[in-house]
Amino acid sequence: QFSSKNTIFARYSFQNTDAVTPSLFGLPLGGTLEGAGTTLARFQNAGIGHVYQFRPTLINEIRIGLSRQTAALTQQDYGRNLSAQLGIPGVNTSPQTSGLSSLYVAGLFSVGDSLLTPLQLATTDGTLSEKITWVKGRHVVRIGFDYQYGMGSTGYLVYGRGLYTFLNLTTSNLAGPAGGNAFASFLTGAPYQVLRDEFPPGLVGLISHREGFYVQDDVKLTPRLTVNIGVRYDIMPYPREMHDRLSN
Repeated sequence: QFSSKNTIFARYSFQNTDAVTPSLFGLPLGGTLEGAGTTLARFQNAGIGHVYQFRPTLINEIRIGLSRQTAALTQQDYGRNLSAQLGIPGVNTSPQTSGLSSLYVAGLFSVGDSLLTPLQLATTDGTLSEKITWVKGRHVVRIGFDYQYGMGSTGYLVYGRGLYTFLNLTTSNLAGPAGGNAFASFLTGAPYQVLRDEFPPGLVGLISHREGFYVQDDVKLTPRLTVNIGVRYDIMPYPREMHDRLSN
């Protein structure tokens, strides 16, 4: 506080969180479909404000805020080319696709890394607002605007090392009722379905912003009755992708 009429405040906080979620069978088999691996997260928040009193009945207030949250989940066997070591070619082509492919044998077991790994999330939110408060007789008039900015970025692989599903159908006889055996399909290397995806070129991020303007009047009609009258106008355009890769 520089004077009775001039006040400035600021704050900053952060929180780091890390966690390790083990898989069902541990390394190298894994076996948990979702969530196994190492999670690193950070939350940061900062704000600054200025209040200036022109006179006892006229006050101006400006606030600026910024917050950012990031999270990253990596597979338990990150950096180990287990698929290549076990004879599954063409999978471990980068550090992001390192680890063991997900192998699901219907009715028996599932091994391999969790889906949705590696996963990266980041959100950034900013606010700017200014408000003028004017007291006149029975009226308390507030005039102001606020601006909000938000960006959410994601990057992940759902089936980065591939999901191999083994059913009885691939070892079934075409004649008569369906037979076969899912474990036999696994032993012969004949999956019913294989799912695989790749990282997009960079994180996918949506950017949005909003501007709002308002006027409000609190009228004290009686000592026990106050009426609030106001109007507000908001501009909310469509969000856009940070690399202009959004279409409909």
